Amino acid sequence: MPEATIKKDDTHSTPPSGYSKIYPKSDGAWYSKDDDGTESPIGAGGSVDHGNLLGLSDDDHSQYHNDTRGDARYRTQTELSSTTPSSEGASLIGTDTKTNLDDATTVEDALTHLDTISGKADPTKKYRLWDHFIGVDLNWYIWTNSKSGGANNSLDPIEYRGGAIRITSHGDTDEWCELTTSIKSFYAADNPIMRSGQKLEQLDDVSVYIGLRDDYSNKIEFKANTATGYWDCRCSSGGSTTTESSVLALDTDWHHFRIEAGSASVAFYIDDVLEATITTDIPSTIMDVISQSYTTGGTSDRSHLCDYIEVSGDLDY
Repeated sequence: MPEATIKKDDTHSTPPSGYSKIYPKSDGAWYSKDDDGTESPIGAGGSVDHGNLLGLSDDDHSQYHNDTRGDARYRTQTELSSTTPSSEGASLIGTDTKTNLDDATTVEDALTHLDTISGKADPTKKYRLWDHFIGVDLNWYIWTNSKSGGANNSLDPIEYRGGAIRITSHGDTDEWCELTTSIKSFYAADNPIMRSGQKLEQLDDVSVYIGLRDDYSNKIEFKANTATGYWDCRCSSGGSTTTESSVLALDTDWHHFRIEAGSASVAFYIDDVLEATITTDIPSTIMDVISQSYTTGGTSDRSHLCDYIEVSGDLDY
């Protein structure tokens, strides 16, 4: 096989017009020199250094990221730092949370309003209960399934919004199923604040109850009243009940419910809007948290979804 031995030399003359020459130098690299005297490194062992490739600035690969494609696809740092209307914020995170952003005027405001549904606990609150049902299992040390005898009464963790619970009552009148805490822990006098994100799945033949309850005679709760088409805000003490109707009509959208209880008054909010304040029939007994589906007619199962439940307030120990 033919071979050539070439001396490494650091000094080479410029080739004649129309020619180029290739040669090794003492540094072990190869070089080329054009007829205009321009010398360029080729690389050791005949390889070509990346910086000497032709067409490096050509945009030949549209699947690769560059700043232009990134700016077209993603929010820029400038856009994320600027003020953003709540409607635009809602389009970024999904319409399910739009009602929680109606008073948000900046991205920072929107993130503050989203703390409740993002699974982030607020370190300024004294939480006595905090569960966003992340994953597909219930913590049975905290929760219990209280229900009547119908075969389809069930609590079913589902993979939705990071985790939620479907509460189903059997398709027969007076069948019921509820998600409830296993131990009663809350007095109105301790000023508990209950927050919960929930969603009706039907608007007929069902009552849904969300709140705090000792028993049916002592409770603080929202009731989805399908007979009137509105949410009821209710306080009961010793069997005597005060009820105020909400302005919000029933629907199958997600809503954020909040009860701010005290020994002298209870405020009921839906999506941060005050729906009622009740000052009578406030129970003094210890209560647990409930979210109940109660079938009022028909033969079809009834259900609603619970995304999260939080209770904060003064501690009694």
